[in-house]
Amino acid sequence: MFAAEMKAYDATITADNIGEKVTGLLVGIIQTSAGLVPKNELAIQRQAHLAVDLKSKYGDYLFGETSGYCPFPGCGRELGVMSTGRVQRVYEVGLIDKSKGLEPSNLLAMCPQCHATYLLDSNKKLMKELLNVKRMLSAHHQSVHLLDDLPLEKGIIGVIGKISKLGEKDLEGASLDPKEIKQKLSPAKDAAIYILVNGYVTAYFLKIREIMTNLDKRGEIDYDEMQDQIHAMYKRLKKVHKSRMEIFNEIVGRIHRITLQDEVYCQIVVSYFIQSCEVFDAITE
Repeated sequence: MFAAEMKAYDATITADNIGEKVTGLLVGIIQTSAGLVPKNELAIQRQAHLAVDLKSKYGDYLFGETSGYCPFPGCGRELGVMSTGRVQRVYEVGLIDKSKGLEPSNLLAMCPQCHATYLLDSNKKLMKELLNVKRMLSAHHQSVHLLDDLPLEKGIIGVIGKISKLGEKDLEGASLDPKEIKQKLSPAKDAAIYILVNGYVTAYFLKIREIMTNLDKRGEIDYDEMQDQIHAMYKRLKKVHKSRMEIFNEIVGRIHRITLQDEVYCQIVVSYFIQSCEVFDAITE
C-alpha cells in the first residue's frame, strides 16, 4: 500500500526497495532545503557512491552497534520502518571527525535527518559529543561480544519469574542489613550504583536466597553452576578494565537478553550476586 502511494514520487519504488528509496528521497529533500546539493553531476555521483560504499562495507556492523536507534544527541529515532511485513533499514553512515579517514572507529549510523544535519555542521563541540557516543557504543559492543559465548543457567528465568511476583507482604520481615556492600562499592565514588544495589539487597536478598535454595533442592536450577557463570562474566569484564557501573550494566544486559525479563528484576538478581560475592571484589585502597 505504502509502496504504491510512493510510486507517484518514484516509479521504480517496490515493496522490496521502499526503505532504501524513501531514505534517498528524505536525504535529497533535507539536503536540497539546506543547500547541500552538489553543483555538478560528478559531485552527485561521488557522494552517492561513497554512501553506498560505506553502507556496503560497514553498514551491518554500525547498525548493530546502535541497536537500531539513531545515536545522534537528542534523536533516538528507530533506524528501520515496517513495510509489507518486512523491516526496511533506514539510515545513513556518517563520518564523525571529517578531518580523518573512513575507518569504522570514525563512522556512525544515523537516521537520514541527523546525517543530513551533521553534513552542514562543523561545530567541534558536537563532533566531540559524537566521538563520545561512539566510544560508549564501542565499549558496549565489546562487552556484549566478551560475554556472548558464556552460558547462563536456563533456570534463572524461573528465578526471575518468582522474584517478579513478590509483593510488599512477601518482603515484610525479610530485610537484610547489607554491611558487606560498602566493601565492594564506595558510597563516595559509586554513589548511584551503591544506593541502587544496597536498596535491592536490603529488600530482596533473603527472599531470593530462599527461592534459589528451594529451586536447587527440586533440581530446577543448578545453583553452584549459576554462581560460577555469573562470576565468570564478572572476571571477563574486570579483565578488560570495565568500571563497576559498566560491569553491573553489562551483566544485567546479558541476563535481560537471555531471559527477556524486565530489566529491573535482572538488576535485583545481579545485586543479589554482588552481596553473595560472585560480582565485585573487596575495595583495596
